[in-house]
Amino acid sequence: MKNKEELRQGWDELEKEELDQQIRMKELKEELADHELSAMLREKGFDGLVRTCFHPNYGEYESSDLENWNQGWAKGYYSRPRLSLAQTWLRVVHDIHVLPVLHQRWIDGYGNYTDGYGYECTQNITIKASKKIVGSYEQALSEGIKEGLKLIEKS
Repeated sequence: MKNKEELRQGWDELEKEELDQQIRMKELKEELADHELSAMLREKGFDGLVRTCFHPNYGEYESSDLENWNQGWAKGYYSRPRLSLAQTWLRVVHDIHVLPVLHQRWIDGYGNYTDGYGYECTQNITIKASKKIVGSYEQALSEGIKEGLKLIEKS
């Protein structure tokens, strides 16, 4: 297992690559964290640079600059990262892996089924799997990230 310094260095390098990719793929829209998840990420120390945050007076706010809304002058603000960035941060900084998984539920005796998503969340040998099925990959990823954050010791 990597020590904290190695994990932090890996996060810093990945963050730079991530920013370059954001600039190249500006038109690509990804699902952003909701208010609840953004608050949980702030509480657990998420420090990535993002353009979008939740503003205490105005709700959602988007800046033209990349900011770490969770630290410094931005008291009361919550960084609102893309779900994939939050997933990467959990994996690189905390060695917690979140993976949305496609499930099929049988709904009758004739072989009819519906698709849905769950998640698996692992840290070392601890595995948490979703007990409910949600309708989209992004919903499963968001729920898995929330579960992964619960594995982090309070900072």
